Amino acid sequence: MGSRVAVPFRPLRSGFPESVAELSVGLAPLQDTEFCRAKSWLKTAEMSALGVPWIASPLPEYSKMHAMGCGLLAATPEEWADHVARLLASPGERADLAEAGRAVMAGLTFEQHAHRWWDAWSGTGTTDGPSAMVVESGVATSHPRPFASL
Repeated sequence: MGSRVAVPFRPLRSGFPESVAELSVGLAPLQDTEFCRAKSWLKTAEMSALGVPWIASPLPEYSKMHAMGCGLLAATPEEWADHVARLLASPGERADLAEAGRAVMAGLTFEQHAHRWWDAWSGTGTTDGPSAMVVESGVATSHPRPFASL
């Protein structure tokens, strides 16, 4: 260990997605604190959607993302160093992780979960089975009587 990698500073005021997409490997290290345990998986979700393989601390939200099939988890400095070195040396593994991340995020779009939003909004409380909202060709359409209960 002991070696360092120089990363040039680039302000990210504009072009954030483009800048993230240029990364070879994304890192999401967090200390295991109560505050960090309450953080969302947003950074790893952004990296996954942009096709950037990532390594993260094994905190609850990042572990959920990893369990869905994307990214790597590292708990010790040795694991971090091993994962970073391996991914930087392996374009194939980076490509596999990038594709897995994109696939996971493709399943987490509004179009894939419109029925859950409709169920929550309409008060039906159902999240399984037929939905009151149907998504076809990326357009959500509601049940014929969406406001019948009002």
